[in-house]
This record gives sequence, C-alpha cells and structure tokens, in this order.
Amino acid sequence: MIPGDEVTLYWADGTLASADLVVGADCIRSVVRQTVSDDGRPVFTGNSAFRGLAKTAVLDRLHEPHSFTDWMGDGMHVLNFPVGKDFAYQTIVVFMDGPEKWEHDAWRVPADAAAIGKKFAHWHPAVGQLLEHVNLAERWGMFQVSPMTSWHRGRAVLIGDAAHGMMPHHGQGAISSFEDAVALAHVINNDALSSVHAKLDAFELERKARAERIQKSSRSVNDCLHLPEGAARMERNLILNALGKHFSWLHSYKIGV
Repeated sequence: MIPGDEVTLYWADGTLASADLVVGADCIRSVVRQTVSDDGRPVFTGNSAFRGLAKTAVLDRLHEPHSFTDWMGDGMHVLNFPVGKDFAYQTIVVFMDGPEKWEHDAWRVPADAAAIGKKFAHWHPAVGQLLEHVNLAERWGMFQVSPMTSWHRGRAVLIGDAAHGMMPHHGQGAISSFEDAVALAHVINNDALSSVHAKLDAFELERKARAERIQKSSRSVNDCLHLPEGAARMERNLILNALGKHFSWLHSYKIGV
C-alpha cells in the first residue's frame, strides 16, 4: 500500500513494516512492480538458452581461449568467454530461437539433448568441444520486461531487472542496474529537489529512455546474430567489424543527475 507519506510493506509471514521509500530491486518477477505498474510484466522473447562451465585447459580446440567469442549460425549462436583467476574457466552459453511459446511456470525445463546437439553437427570442432560441457538437457527460457508508463508510483520505485529486464546480448543487465542505483542515490541526495516525487521523476528522466534503448538493442542483436546466409548476414559482419562506431553510445554514458 502506498499512502502519501510512507509505504506499508506486507511480508509473507503476516508482519507489517513502513518506509519512507521502497526500492524494488527484486528481479524480473518483481513483486514491487505489481504495485507500481499495471503494464509491466515478464514476456517470453521466443528464445532459449543452455549453459555450462568448463576448465579452459581442457578446451584445446579453442584458438583464442582468453577472448570473448561468438560462434554464429542460422537461428542460434554459441558464446564463450574466460572467467576466474588466470582465465582458468570458460563460461559457455548456447542461444537458440524457439520455442514459439513458453508453456511452463518454471524458467528451466527438460530438453532433448541429442536433438539439440545434432543442430551443431557441422559447426567448427571447437564448438563441438564446448558443447560437451553444456547441459543441453536443461533449457532456459529467455524473458524481458514490457516497457512501462512509469517506473515509480507514490514512494515506490523500480530499478534493475524489475524495471527493464532484458536479453543478455549487450552484457548490460547488471551494469544497467548499477547505473540505476547510482542515479537514484544522486537524486535522493539532491536537496534542490523538493519532494520524493520530484526526485523519482528526475531519476526516471535520467534512466528510463536509456535502459529501454539498451533493452530494444539487445533484442535486435539476438536477431542479428541468428541471421541465415545472405546479404543481411554480410551487412551484419560489416557492423561487427565496427562495433566501436555503432555502440559508442552504450559505453560512453555518464550519469547526468
């Protein structure tokens, strides 16, 4: 409940609490969002993923094990990148178009590992080696949050995935959440803004358009990486060879509040 001067919180154990401000940083299935917005909800993107982790030392077919690598094909791509001390491990993610609908309450469901593996039969040998370390029997549904009219209502505000859950293809999900948190802290500490509502308006003005642009672009990148052979793929490759030019807006952001 959000009366004028405070927010009342109803906890699952039946207890109550009150606060001057509630920050909904409670992920893509946000409970706070249900109070803030009538139009924001998780939406299945029509894409799914499979994930795994492997020791870099066992991946002897990788030519550049210390690099971020995307292996792209028609309707799917495989990503690997090094993590850990001395790049000792590789995070591996398989992204695929489909299914058309997600008819499950759970976000991870069983999959036909043999059928998934066959789709990569003619890919580079390094990809086959990567797939040996991915659980192709467990499919992850990929969701994003529908754009909302506003991220705040009364004394409750959304940040991070609760406000703009997005596909991972720009690697900006967590980063956008950090940006939100810093921007919100700036406006809360700005004594020139006379009310909580004015502070939250300023926060939303600073962050909403940018986050939604990243969200939309991340969705477009998914389609771009999954192009079939043809002119569109050739154009895509030219863009990939000039990433700094096309995505400078993404990495040159400075908080303005």
